[in-house]
Amino acid sequence: MRARVVLVILAFLLPLGLPTAAHAQGDAPLPGAPNDAAADAYERGERLLQRGKLELAAEQFDKAAKLAPLFHIAHFASGNALAQAGKSREAEKRYRRALAVAPKFAPGWNALGVVLLSQGRAGDAVTALDRALRANPKHDLARLHRGEALIRVGRPEDGAKDARALLAKDPTNGDAHVVLASAEAAMGSLEKANEVLDALFVRQPGHGPGLLLRVTLRARQDRYDDAAEALAKAVERAGDQPLVRGQALRIGSKLADAARSRGETAAQVRVLKTIVVLVPKNATAHARLGAALITLYESRAAAKRDPREIENARKQLERALELDPSQESVRKLLEMYSDR
Repeated sequence: MRARVVLVILAFLLPLGLPTAAHAQGDAPLPGAPNDAAADAYERGERLLQRGKLELAAEQFDKAAKLAPLFHIAHFASGNALAQAGKSREAEKRYRRALAVAPKFAPGWNALGVVLLSQGRAGDAVTALDRALRANPKHDLARLHRGEALIRVGRPEDGAKDARALLAKDPTNGDAHVVLASAEAAMGSLEKANEVLDALFVRQPGHGPGLLLRVTLRARQDRYDDAAEALAKAVERAGDQPLVRGQALRIGSKLADAARSRGETAAQVRVLKTIVVLVPKNATAHARLGAALITLYESRAAAKRDPREIENARKQLERALELDPSQESVRKLLEMYSDR
């Protein structure tokens, strides 16, 4: 089955961009005029957020919102913390509460659009992001995310318009390049999509979402060796980004399956080597790599077989058993090749 181009969500971990509780003591009060108790709870939430205590932070933001129901920033902050914790449904509720209080709050509509997009509700996301742009036509993140959502609902031409508008404003906007490349690919222009990514990589060679989109484009062109190389490059250049690592693992798993079904064993091995780098303690990943190395070894003419491949295969199978001794199929395969 031919791999599909999947648009990478670019900015799910939304920067809060919130006023701090310290403003309550200065000339600029917090929006919603919270009382002192609400401001204190909000400040505690900020401190917890800075320490990575996302759900505890959300509890404090919720407390602040309960103490001051018109304090829409507290609802919004709780939504952001929950979104970062992966609780998109709960985040959606908080964003809707913020918008019920402040219906022209553009960041709230943008954040709601992002979580709806993450839930696969692209049509609803477009509606929310349209509201964000009506409230603030200069909200660049909302325009970026609307471009993503429009591609998802089958309107890549309109998604491309949003991306081009952002690039006209800032030609260095890497995420807009990715949206434009995705739109071109969705319209069937794979070469144009690759040209957009080439221009991106001149300025930002380590742009994670762009590198991952390159993987899917190469796979769609049935260029599995190039796709495997692109995946390795994405992990090498942007593997310190948690979202990139997660997306790389998902894309890599599908790519390995596609390469295997097409008989592209060398590409499959390359992809599985990258997956092992991503999840070094995953027994299944080591087992799959070991089996693929054996398949590659056996596919060669006897005179061209490299003993190092079979030795590496044994090491991978041994590592798989070390991590999970219950894998009897792996044990039997290792026994078959123990004396090779």
